[in-house]
Amino acid sequence: MIFAEGKEHTWEAIAAGLMDEGIPAGRILLIRDVTAIRQMENEVTRSRHLNSIGSLAAGVAHEIRNPLSSIKGFAVYFKERLSGNKEDEQMADVMIQETERLNRVISQLIEFARPLELKKEKVQFVELVQHTVKLIAADAQKNKISVEIDAVADLPEVEVDPDKIKQVLLNIFLNSLAALKDGGKLIIALELKADSLTVIISDNGAGIKKLDLLRIYDPYFTSKPAGTGLGLAVVQKIMEAHGGKINVESTAGQGTKVFLFFPLTKMMVS
Repeated sequence: MIFAEGKEHTWEAIAAGLMDEGIPAGRILLIRDVTAIRQMENEVTRSRHLNSIGSLAAGVAHEIRNPLSSIKGFAVYFKERLSGNKEDEQMADVMIQETERLNRVISQLIEFARPLELKKEKVQFVELVQHTVKLIAADAQKNKISVEIDAVADLPEVEVDPDKIKQVLLNIFLNSLAALKDGGKLIIALELKADSLTVIISDNGAGIKKLDLLRIYDPYFTSKPAGTGLGLAVVQKIMEAHGGKINVESTAGQGTKVFLFFPLTKMMVS
């Protein structure tokens, strides 16, 4: 059932008959909103699933890293031995670059599986946004993408891990740039509510297919030819470590909106 505010609710109905000395005396119908309960159950299931994947992946990653180092060592050795033969040197370079790429993927996997250690400090959130936007400015300009920051005045300082939040923002910004290959707009809005600081990152790019939208947080699920599929999984993990949450709304061909909710508590705001 969908309410006027556009949110979908899950309801549970329980019916039972009433008896009085073996004679039917009526019926009772209990209807309750179980939306929050179902969400909690889904989150617990997903958390257990991700923990299992993380533990398995970390073990596999460590096993792969050792032989990978040996392969890179042999590639460097053959490059030196084959010095003077341009074609062979290029082949050795390809081997070195590919082993380095695999090593980066393994490092990302281990980082994802490792428990997060937050180093929180009080910061102006808009400054984190501005700094991260500078990191993508060259690519945005190259692809004729306009980037706008819309922040309300007098935002309070929040206590977060600035490096981790920059990672969150950068991952989402890069996803938007990938969806805006032929130009377009990337808008970052900061809104202050009674109980949260909300960051809304929207683009008018390619959007996400409905079936894909259900899997965007799954590790190693990606629709990009060169993607690792860890971007949003890492984002979600960092947000949860901050006590916040992420929500993504998207329509294929129309664009995507990413909502980052940071709870405003006495521990986080000054």
